This record gives sequence, C-alpha cells and structure tokens, in this order.
Amino acid sequence: MTHPSLSLRSSVRLLLLPLLSIVHAGAHAEGQAGTTSALDVAQLAPSVARAYAELVHERYAQSLESARALRDAVRAFVAGPSRQTLDAARGAWTLARGDFGRTEVFRFYQGPIDDPRTGVEVLLNAWPVDEAYIDAVEGAPGSGIINNPERYPTLEKALLEVLNQRGGETNVCTGWHALEFMLWGQDLRLDGPGDRSPSDFDPRACESAQRRAEFLAQVTDLLVVHLEQLVGAWAPDRENYRARFLAEPPLVAVNRMLTG
Repeated sequence: MTHPSLSLRSSVRLLLLPLLSIVHAGAHAEGQAGTTSALDVAQLAPSVARAYAELVHERYAQSLESARALRDAVRAFVAGPSRQTLDAARGAWTLARGDFGRTEVFRFYQGPIDDPRTGVEVLLNAWPVDEAYIDAVEGAPGSGIINNPERYPTLEKALLEVLNQRGGETNVCTGWHALEFMLWGQDLRLDGPGDRSPSDFDPRACESAQRRAEFLAQVTDLLVVHLEQLVGAWAPDRENYRARFLAEPPLVAVNRMLTG
C-alpha cells in the first residue's frame, strides 16, 4: 500500500465540502424563496458517509501496515541488539506513529477506537506515562513491571492489557508511548530525546535484559493486535461497526464525522 497523496485533513475536507456547499446553498435559497434544501442534504449524506467509512478503513489499514513493519524491526532488534538495529526500530516507530496520527480524527463519538466497553484507545495511545511503572528510572533502579519477576514471572500480552492504567491514568504499559520509552529510554536531556543503550536488551550485559526484550516484543505485538481490531471494525462487507455506521440515518452518521 502506498501513502495517500492527500493529507487526512485535505481528504476530510473533500468529503465535507459538497455537503457544506449544499447546506449553504439551501440557506441562501430559503432566504430568497422560502424553500429549504433538507431533501438535497439527505440525498447527499449517504455518499458522504460511505466515502468517510472508506477513508477510515484506508487510514487504519495504512497504520496497521507500518505497525507490522515496526514489529519486524523490533523483532530484529531483540534478536540482535545493536546500535544499528535499535536505530532501525526507532525509525520504524517514528514512521508508524505518523501514520497512526492521521487516524486520531476518528475519535470522540464512541466508535471502535473509543467505545466505552471495547475501545482500544487507552491501550494504544494513553499518555502521559509514569516510566517507573514500566522499568528502571533514575533514582529507582529496581522499579517497574520489568524488574519485578516475583510478582510478574511472565510478561504475557493479556497481563499487560490488565495492568495498563491499573491504579492510575499514568500507569501506562501498552501502546505507542510505552514503546517510545522502551526504545529511547528516559528523557533526561535538554537538547534531545532519551538515548537508551542497546545493551539494555543484551543478556550478556544486563541482568534485566531478557525481560526488557520480552516486554518490548509483547507490547509491539499488542499494538498490531489492537490495530487489526480497528481495521476489522471498518472493513467492508462484514457485520461490523462500519455496517452499523452506514445503516444509521445518514445525517446521524455525518454528525458523528463532524463530532470527530
């Protein structure tokens, strides 16, 4: 899949401009001739909603594709920790995070990303992060889930989902920002981001390295799993959220778009 040439903002504008132009024309006509354009708006809304659903699916699919590339880069780094493989994983995170950023407009109307019961927003994108909840930080070398094998002997994906935000909103251990901390480390510099050493993940150099590598791999896998869920929710020709969205009264669907 190639990157779309239009930005998300431009794409949404292209979806909304025809609808808004009809609303404007209807208001003008009403002022001059006492008529309304409600019927015209109602006729246009279904095509706008369908185009929006296609755009959402396309953007989440792009995000998933780059997240899978990130997963490959993280696996290569875990298998052979080095400056080169760490830089590659960081670069993959940066690209994938940019793709996900283009999807953030699809929030705030209780869609698949932030449904109160099944939404994955807090698992993907919660912030800020109390870094000491995850791993050692300056002044607390034994802190974090990673450094507590007695309580958490295995770092499984299901466990990390349960632990995410347990006990407080900043107790984040999944998603983009947890991965950012794992790849860059604690940010203690004024002139740039953190610069974690690859040796933090090398069992020959660090006692906690194996668990740190396991945590990094599991959280990256979870990122892909949660994006797959969003792609599936917006995929065409399925019994899913997209089908329900397009079955709503068209103006209700358009209102969700504008709310997002």
